[in-house]
Amino acid sequence: MLRPTALCLALLLSAAPATAGDIPTDNVLFVILDDWGVDWLGLYDEAGLCSGTRNQACSSDADCTAPSTCEATYPTTPTLDQLAAEGLTFRNGWSNPVCSATRAAFMTGRHGIRTGVLGLASGGVQLEADEVTYAEAMLDPIGGSPAGHQPALFGKWHLGGGNNAPNDQGFVRYAGMTGGGVGASYLEWNRTVDGTNGDCSPGSVDCPVESYTTSVIVDDALAWTSTIAAPWVVTLAFNAPHSPYHVPPHDLLTADTLSRLPQVGDETAPEGTTCEREDQEICYLAAIEATDRELGRFLAAQAEPPTVILIGDNGTPETVVRLPFTSGKGSLFEGGVNVPFLIRHADGRSAGLETDALVHVVDVFSTILELTCSEPPVDRVIDGRSLLPLLDDPTQPWADTVFFRGLQGAAARNDRFRLILRVDDEAMTTTEELYDLENDPFEAVDLLAAGDLSDEASAALDELRLAVGGVEGGSGTIPSGADGSGDALHLSRLPGGELRLSWSASCSVEDTDHALYEGALGDFTSHVPAACSTGGAQTFDLTPDTGSRYYLVVPATDAAEGSYGLRSDGSARPASATACRPQLRRDCPWISPCSG
Repeated sequence: MLRPTALCLALLLSAAPATAGDIPTDNVLFVILDDWGVDWLGLYDEAGLCSGTRNQACSSDADCTAPSTCEATYPTTPTLDQLAAEGLTFRNGWSNPVCSATRAAFMTGRHGIRTGVLGLASGGVQLEADEVTYAEAMLDPIGGSPAGHQPALFGKWHLGGGNNAPNDQGFVRYAGMTGGGVGASYLEWNRTVDGTNGDCSPGSVDCPVESYTTSVIVDDALAWTSTIAAPWVVTLAFNAPHSPYHVPPHDLLTADTLSRLPQVGDETAPEGTTCEREDQEICYLAAIEATDRELGRFLAAQAEPPTVILIGDNGTPETVVRLPFTSGKGSLFEGGVNVPFLIRHADGRSAGLETDALVHVVDVFSTILELTCSEPPVDRVIDGRSLLPLLDDPTQPWADTVFFRGLQGAAARNDRFRLILRVDDEAMTTTEELYDLENDPFEAVDLLAAGDLSDEASAALDELRLAVGGVEGGSGTIPSGADGSGDALHLSRLPGGELRLSWSASCSVEDTDHALYEGALGDFTSHVPAACSTGGAQTFDLTPDTGSRYYLVVPATDAAEGSYGLRSDGSARPASATACRPQLRRDCPWISPCSG
């Protein structure tokens, strides 16, 4: 048993225990689009250019000087359009520049500097087994879904760890590709089902009827959801429209798109035909239409509409990115990380509305846990924040900044300005760029290079520098000064909804530092001693209060923060050296609507 020098439990609780009727039982669908930026989605309408120009953006002919007209052709996406009409669209949703970093972020609610997944999962980089995914949190016997939501994942994993990794990380059903792509063809690919590899190709034993990846992902999801009675959380991690670019099945496409695809004689080329460079853009568009059609098939099969969260994993690849965006996937600019992002709640709240709130894919973790009434792990930093309050009021004040950090550098933005930090490991240098998105939405003019910063830009530069550097730190510190040691902290829920905390620890009542602290959300200075044990083991029962968190603290001089909790199997988690810090940040609350 490890014996840390400091322990803490950070837990925000609701005001009163919920009745059975309060426990959410809606199904939840989480959709990830692969390599699909906002420039290819009509509801964002950000890719129009006036004819005869190279960079004048437009959303209608009125934006252009006559006789120029606004030229913008988008895929036909009735499913996504309907979800947007019934839900809330996020105009400023951020991902990471590449897919593995994004997937690690939404799986764990933690930025890559914590998980170690800053780029692609390869060469030994992977999501480590001791990271807790939203699937594991849902199944946790202490804080998991009281309605028994069952998590399943269909499609792309790309987080390393071997063929069993998705199941080992909590998904009770997995079918898809564990690597980064389908390989050479969407019609012939390696399909893993619960750790077992198979060949998915036309006529194969594993995919005898249909082998088109996008369709198989939906088929697998429908087959699973039709067999379970419990509410589910299904993750559809489509590989499309990621390369390779080729002709999808014709019956998934509009007539206009079919007419623009590569032709063989008077007919559209057969499905699976590789698209040459001049045809890649239309084939990319076709893959989007096929994905929208198959997502619609999944939703149409549901007796009740699930709550849907939909994101892109990064921007459009630069081979097919559309002006006025000049950079896409892998870049530090908006084109690399500003992605489709929407939530359609099953109850229809905020239908057809948009929000400019700064949000990040790291928030998906906490959003799913709130939708299933599950608690986050108590032994580690959770950077994400549930987005459900924005569905109640899309105009409410939200995060002041949003940021990411990757292998090539980092970026942060507020409502107007955007900071980019580029890292050159060989030269051991870091350079900065600052852009005014209000007047320069496509980041053409670096204000720092121009050398003329307004007072507002200078203040934003300081703010954004802190945002990029602040994630390792926090806004509060746990008191120190008393000696103590302790074993694992145990958390259990009593029939009436109260919590029981038991620990083996000691502190001195003569000191101002006590073992259990209670205080307002995000404000450590308001925390006051709630209980102290001077004789070792202690049990403390409490009734949750709105806006309070509880910290079990056994501080020692010069000790760092840490925490204990329990794994799903009941074994103790090792101490975390920085577990309490982000829980104190004012922009990272956890709001759970009920208790089991």
